Amino acid sequence: MPHIVVEYTANLAEHLDVRQLLTALHRAACASGHFLPSSVRTRAIQLDDYLIGDEHASNSMVHIVARVRPRSDSQLRELGATLMEAVTGQLQQLQERLPLGITLEVQQIDVAHRFLLCNLEEFQAKRKPE
Repeated sequence: MPHIVVEYTANLAEHLDVRQLLTALHRAACASGHFLPSSVRTRAIQLDDYLIGDEHASNSMVHIVARVRPRSDSQLRELGATLMEAVTGQLQQLQERLPLGITLEVQQIDVAHRFLLCNLEEFQAKRKPE
């Protein structure tokens, strides 16, 4: 954990460097000290069908959900602030010229109802640094 999912509207595709945004979020989560780097999963989903506000075609959004194991309130706020800082750094110029809503939620996963099979750490330990 965490799983970081970025949803963005299709009308941003030509303006947004999705890989750069994912990289910034992923690295911020890894550097936060809350997670093992091998546990961080970051992905994006383009939204093709959506309505925003007054339904104008230029309205756009980026919505990010970080799902994490239970943490204290202060840790959740700290993580949210860290991730939002990374997002803002990537999207500030877009927001200055496009109608863009940016939201970020940190949600706790109920680990009692989560099932996991993962061997990433084992493989990552064997890899040579690039």
